[in-house]
Amino acid sequence: MALGPGPTGWDVAQAFRLRYRTAPIVYASAYVPGENRSLRGSLLFPKPYRASQLVEVLRTLLLPAPLVPSAPLGGLTRVTYMSRATSLMQHPSPEIARARLEAEAQQHNKRLGITGALLASPDWFVQTLEGCHAAVMETLGRISRDRRNTDLRVFAIESGGQRLFAGWWMHVATFEEIDPSLAAACIGAFGRPGRGEACTLNEALLASLQAAA
Repeated sequence: MALGPGPTGWDVAQAFRLRYRTAPIVYASAYVPGENRSLRGSLLFPKPYRASQLVEVLRTLLLPAPLVPSAPLGGLTRVTYMSRATSLMQHPSPEIARARLEAEAQQHNKRLGITGALLASPDWFVQTLEGCHAAVMETLGRISRDRRNTDLRVFAIESGGQRLFAGWWMHVATFEEIDPSLAAACIGAFGRPGRGEACTLNEALLASLQAAA
């Protein structure tokens, strides 16, 4: 983002998008400014990251059509991200918009064997997806193009281990259902995405499951 005197990374992306209208954009930076100038069909990777992760995301975003594996491919992959909700999540009402999103996510995830959880507010999304690598990466690409959110920031892409949200195709909750200090910690983490902050997001998501039990 910070390129020294002159244009910023945001400016470069906007100029690129004027010429290539539909091309996806990946921002990668250790510096995440407070301003929101991200473009539709983009996501942000914090540094440091593994080159293999960036390659997989680029491959996913460039797919001409969604990848729907007929059988599990590879081991477990977990993606934790945060994004801003757009005004589309207010119509016809926040409750109806959230219910529609939950129904769509559950149907999509069940078909691909993905489990996960989502925290939603009028301004934010916090979500973790877990499943076979191909399905999770395809879903991340689909979400990055969804007009209901913008400024998608990937906090962590992890491989192996056990599912955190086994049994939930998609659990959806609101920030009001968790401790206010935990909700505030999630919002504060948005400006500094990374693996440590991903733990905070997953703590909040797991707390929402406990509140629903």
